[in-house]
Amino acid sequence: MFNTILHYIFAPFITAIIITPAVIFYAKKTSMVAEPKEDRWHSTTTPLLGGVSIFIGIIVGIFYANLVDSLGLPIISATLLIFISGLYDDIKGMPPYVKLLFQIVASTLVMSSGILVGKGELLPDFIAIPITILWIIGITNALNLLDNMDGLCAGISGIISLFLGVIFHLDDQLNLALFSFIIAGAAFGFLFFNLKPAKIFMGDCGSLTLGFLLSVISL
Repeated sequence: MFNTILHYIFAPFITAIIITPAVIFYAKKTSMVAEPKEDRWHSTTTPLLGGVSIFIGIIVGIFYANLVDSLGLPIISATLLIFISGLYDDIKGMPPYVKLLFQIVASTLVMSSGILVGKGELLPDFIAIPITILWIIGITNALNLLDNMDGLCAGISGIISLFLGVIFHLDDQLNLALFSFIIAGAAFGFLFFNLKPAKIFMGDCGSLTLGFLLSVISL
């Protein structure tokens, strides 16, 4: 089991470590940086867009573990939608209600693949659907709000993903276990550059993507 965990954490972990310096260079070159503010914890100008390396690490991990078919087009499309909305917000800025709209659409895509709270067991659809949407949006934005201190969001996401991966593995849900380990690997790879003092921030494209994926795999 331990070798399996290391095997599938390694690919996204190394990918994030390799990609992040290039993202740092690009962010500095294009002035995609976060300036120090009174309501922020950092005291120096810090590059943004770290979520790009996290996302690429996760994508590499998905292909490495051959999970494209098991995840399905709706989940992959929804994740891409959340990432793009976060990236646009990092670069251009986006009103909160527009981000919320993207999250609702992404939640709908997830539900179209049959993922619902208590589906067919505990709750009728007219109750399960709004609860599912609230769950996905709530967890997605909870991780986004955690991205306010060096290493906090990436560290917590990595720990949660690793824990879920072990639970899924013990329950013989191999694909979910692999996906969880992939997310953990990408988060920990980025964390190497995000620990205090952070060399780069993940931005909304990172925190929203991690929050969204954690909300979905937990469902």
